Amino acid sequence: MQALNNTFSRSISYTGEIVLIDGLTGSGKTIAMRCFSAVKNSHPPIFKYVLEQVCIANYFGKISKDAGVALVKLIIDQAKYDLAISREINFRITDLSSILKFPNRLRYIQNLFKDDAQIKPESFMKILPIVVHQLHKTSFLIDEALDTKPKRIICMRHPIYLYDHWLSYLHNHGKNPRDFTLTFAYGSEELPWFSFEQKKLYSKSNNEDRTAIAIASLTNHFLDFVSIMDVENTIVM
Repeated sequence: MQALNNTFSRSISYTGEIVLIDGLTGSGKTIAMRCFSAVKNSHPPIFKYVLEQVCIANYFGKISKDAGVALVKLIIDQAKYDLAISREINFRITDLSSILKFPNRLRYIQNLFKDDAQIKPESFMKILPIVVHQLHKTSFLIDEALDTKPKRIICMRHPIYLYDHWLSYLHNHGKNPRDFTLTFAYGSEELPWFSFEQKKLYSKSNNEDRTAIAIASLTNHFLDFVSIMDVENTIVM
């Protein structure tokens, strides 16, 4: 197939604020999610793994900037549209992102029975909180894709209190199809993307040491990230 010479582009998108709830796994993003239950003009927080994967792939030069920006716009617009018309909403009672845990759940249940034309325009323009996992500076692609910079809630927790949680799960990266972390090939293994800078040490380490390496590296990245962020658009909790 002939390569596309033009750049990918998407010039029209829904308006409305985007809030990224970012932080290491186990750092308290659930608490931040629950805070949005009190925000009147807000959709329920959602997880968008594909948004994370596009940002990470672009950061490592695997997706071009124009394609990454266009994809981010498409992912966010589709998320807004699907939520507004109650498509692909989560009804699993035990899930943290379940619509059944959201105070305005009745509105989304009612929308299931409406035609698209019956949905009020303001439903597409609400604040959209998106939960992401340890993206830190790889998320700058989202800034470039939006007309208005996203707000960020950065969840941080002392590394000591993260260790047991990470130790219980880290072995799934690259070995369990139920894990959706982007990985890269290194020797005979597939390692998580965030271990790339220390891949040689990481690959030689046991699971306990890998856990410490991952938490330390990501915590340092987040501290550096927070230090350069606009204080008006960033909350650290």
